Amino acid sequence: MNTKRLSAPIHKQGFVRARVDGQIIELQKPENAPALKKTFAHNIDAIVDRIVLKPEIRSRLADSIETACKLSQGLVVVSVDTNGEWKDNTFSEKFACPEHPHVSLPELEPRLFSFNAPHGACPECHGLGTLNEFDPDMIVPDESLSLENGAIEAWRKNGKRMNIFYSRVLRQFCKDFGVSYTGAYKDFRKKRATC
Repeated sequence: MNTKRLSAPIHKQGFVRARVDGQIIELQKPENAPALKKTFAHNIDAIVDRIVLKPEIRSRLADSIETACKLSQGLVVVSVDTNGEWKDNTFSEKFACPEHPHVSLPELEPRLFSFNAPHGACPECHGLGTLNEFDPDMIVPDESLSLENGAIEAWRKNGKRMNIFYSRVLRQFCKDFGVSYTGAYKDFRKKRATC
């Protein structure tokens, strides 16, 4: 692809320099520019201004940044010469990370800070502030007990009728899965971990 054709729109807007894949080219002399390939995503930046920082150039700097923001939809690269080496600093007006385009935030508004609105709610607790989780140590406080002898705390306290029902269910469960109904619960857990 001809660099001259590419640089024409930038040159028409009044810019005299551009940076193509890190190489600065003069738009009046595009013959010095590298050849562009259609199959490759080239990095092309219009150079808005070159400034030596002094206190009296604040308004010029503000104008240059404003021009760059308009040209690039809010994305500005400031290249700084530090001891002969150029370092790029990228800035954005948008709520997004320029280096990681998949990371972005919506525009800030009050509903994002309300726990009652799903937009601002924590994804873990859904804005309630608490999580319903169970503690395995409270369900089976003594792992040396077997399922038959009441290893599961809640079933031990439910009375005789419930124990008969759960005993039947547990015996069938143990039979179906080849687990010992009379063995210690800790052995049951070891067997489950190796499955």
